[in-house]
Amino acid sequence: MRAGALGAALAAMILVGCSSGAPDENVAAVVGGETITIAELDRELAISGVAKATDPAVRKAALEDIVLRKLLAKAARAEGLGKSPEAQEAKRIADESFDANLERIDIIAKTPKPTAAEVKAFIAARPEQFARRTGYLIDQLQVAQAHTPDMVAAFLPTKTLEEAEAVLKARQMTYRRVVLPMDTLRTDPRLSAAVAKVPAGEPFVLPGSGSFTINRIRGSQVRPVTGPEAEAIAREMIQSERINKALKDHIDALRKEQVIYGPAFATATRAAAPPT
Repeated sequence: MRAGALGAALAAMILVGCSSGAPDENVAAVVGGETITIAELDRELAISGVAKATDPAVRKAALEDIVLRKLLAKAARAEGLGKSPEAQEAKRIADESFDANLERIDIIAKTPKPTAAEVKAFIAARPEQFARRTGYLIDQLQVAQAHTPDMVAAFLPTKTLEEAEAVLKARQMTYRRVVLPMDTLRTDPRLSAAVAKVPAGEPFVLPGSGSFTINRIRGSQVRPVTGPEAEAIAREMIQSERINKALKDHIDALRKEQVIYGPAFATATRAAAPPT
């Protein structure tokens, strides 16, 4: 009996010694008995957009984020915090948001990449953005109210920004004066073409949603974008436009097939919908 008891005690000691030893090289950490492997850490880094991270500080910070998440999640489960109706609703929203994001990612992945010919045609059709790309410095008066027809008549005779500012003061309109840069590379080509035709020093009005600005070009510099740089930018612009259109078309189709609004929202939704 003694020999058996001694053997059992030794076996228990051996087991304890094994369990208290350091994790093997494939383990990043152990949280409450749950193992986080190096492979899992790498997958989380890849999902977050930091593929093949080798910086020890980056990897350590990512691991600490995972550890903290698991610690808090375990604590919440132990306390039964997820059982309340509010928690269940929040979880449902989080699950739906996750699934919706998967659908967006799938659509983006299926969107075709532009060909070399499409890139060249895109650049050629947009000289204001590429061959004649211009950087402007603009004096701007920002007015936080709608631009009405009577204001058009009031500003039409003005030939300087100071004259336009005098009109604002005479009408006791609140405004803010700022200086802003404008780069035609990232500006709507139609706006860039219109700005290029404005006589030097003359103010021009740009209406907004419930606001408008009065602008004057202070200076400009032509900075063409050509070669591989232009091609890379054009490729990104084309892909972005395609992705936005693919997402919009897909959502519009799903909405048309599946959504029925209640009485309180049906009228407002129809009014907001674009004409077909």
